[in-house]
Amino acid sequence: MECSNVGSSGLVDYTSQFITNEVFKSKEELLSWVRDVGRKNGFVIVIKTSDYGGGRLYEEETSLLVDMSKSMVRPKEILVTLKQNDALNVTTMKTIYNAHHRNNVIEKAGRSQMQQLLGELEKHNYIKRHRCDNNTITVTDLFWAHPVSLDLFCSFPKVLVMDYTYKTNRYRLPLLEIVGVTSTDMSFSIAFAYL
Repeated sequence: MECSNVGSSGLVDYTSQFITNEVFKSKEELLSWVRDVGRKNGFVIVIKTSDYGGGRLYEEETSLLVDMSKSMVRPKEILVTLKQNDALNVTTMKTIYNAHHRNNVIEKAGRSQMQQLLGELEKHNYIKRHRCDNNTITVTDLFWAHPVSLDLFCSFPKVLVMDYTYKTNRYRLPLLEIVGVTSTDMSFSIAFAYL
């Protein structure tokens, strides 16, 4: 690591040592401390890629990436946010995509996409029904609705719109969307079904 301090005299210190009595649990914690000390004291900390690992994310950066991904923020905007938070950040788009992929693999925990979907529907208390082909263990039909949507439908049962899209998804299955309309002309999704 190199440290440069531009003082009032204009001198630059290129020493490569930091001395502290602090005890750190990990390399990330040490590097975070170095950055914080540098910011507080007006140092410019330059971490060579051989020291830093070339674009790896810190724990707090990874958690920010995960939170932003769950909020459907585009990777390009995540990268901009990371670079705004830390001017010395050397993260690339590939690092963002890799971290996003790693998080998805961890969340899926070895489950198939259908198992993941059914698990998420169960976790968020959706009402769901599905049918399987008896010869193969393939889901042929899947219906899901959120209880709040059904409560809205019970309150506003007058207008019901069903929209059927054909072969527009990855598995080329038709998707049926059922939409209701409130008394103030606001629409809401009631249920969905792959047929």
